[in-house]
Amino acid sequence: MESGLTITSIHTVFEGEFNPGQLQNHGRRCDAFVYYYYGEADYCFAQHTMRVGDQGMFYLAKGSDYTINVHKRTKFICIDFDFDKGEISPSGCLFKDISPTVSHDFSKFFHLWLQKSPYGLPKAYSILYRIYYEALKAEHKQYAKRNQTFATITAYVLEHYTDPALSVADMAAHAGISEVHLRRLFRAGGNGTPIAYLHWVRLEKAKNMLRSSNYSIAEIAQAVGYEDPYYFSRLFREKIGITPSQHRKGNEI
Repeated sequence: MESGLTITSIHTVFEGEFNPGQLQNHGRRCDAFVYYYYGEADYCFAQHTMRVGDQGMFYLAKGSDYTINVHKRTKFICIDFDFDKGEISPSGCLFKDISPTVSHDFSKFFHLWLQKSPYGLPKAYSILYRIYYEALKAEHKQYAKRNQTFATITAYVLEHYTDPALSVADMAAHAGISEVHLRRLFRAGGNGTPIAYLHWVRLEKAKNMLRSSNYSIAEIAQAVGYEDPYYFSRLFREKIGITPSQHRKGNEI
């Protein structure tokens, strides 16, 4: 979610419930912050899915299309409003590790809105901005945590890339996350896959060794974690665009 946005209007706030089943929403008419008191549901967008559970807070962007697969009966509160720009990507943001005060802010906003006080609107804006602030703060914590986890994994790969048996399972176990989470982490950071990153590290090390040592190609292949020198040569050409021998001679393209 972007920072520095301006809330231009508040439409309504309401409490609702979903029973287990499937719901469709085509093109939201406004932005929304939603808080789940309890329940469980998947919000499925074109590019991603987010699972919301008890005390979960999330954002839905104006114009977004999604399917809601409700697994457990839910109770929620939703604030409909407008930011000063169009649809924000991604179409839905789930905020983890939110402040315990967020639930109180949603309830306070709801009861303030029902009162219809002529002096209530400025206060409603201040509460909504506070919810927005908590969303940004939670997202920053998630981003920092992802960065720390990614740094842990890359350091582990740099230390163990010479091991031919190094696997995605090893990387995930070292970071204390699942293999699925590991792959998502790499995709989110624009780094392809964990195996692609491992190959990149090995081939970069091999490029340096080819230029700075007299080791044979087979010896270099083994030194960077490839037991089969023919596989190493084929992979090198596929990824670098020239053969190991050409690279050694300085024929890079």
